[in-house]
Amino acid sequence: MKFYFVLILTCLFAFGLQAQTDSIKNADTPNPPPFPANNSNAREATFPGGNDAFSAFLGDNIIYPKRCKKKKIEGLVIISFVVEKNGEISTVRAIKEVKGAPELTVEAIRVVNSMPRWSPGTLDGKPVRVSCTVPVRFTLK
Repeated sequence: MKFYFVLILTCLFAFGLQAQTDSIKNADTPNPPPFPANNSNAREATFPGGNDAFSAFLGDNIIYPKRCKKKKIEGLVIISFVVEKNGEISTVRAIKEVKGAPELTVEAIRVVNSMPRWSPGTLDGKPVRVSCTVPVRFTLK
């Protein structure tokens, strides 16, 4: 039974979108180059079912860490990850953490790593790597 609201996304997809063009072949690059947001032939990576499904997925899968719940620790964790050309998630890392609560970061990363494949981003009709950034807010009732 959940008697607390596990998660609020402050901005349902505050994406920091970036992509890798075909001229850059190095898949080991931790972050793709900037995504051409003003290009009409570019399409962002999307979670299956869209933003609402993404929010529901996080809410259903986040488990508030016991120590943080007991000490009433709340806060925002910002997670960065790459959606690969095949839709898999890679390079998951925290870019903002809650001071003194590493468990919140670990939990946010765990859930992002467990996400299903996304629809990859495309540029000129071809799949490209896309870097995404999502805020995960941990809030107790």
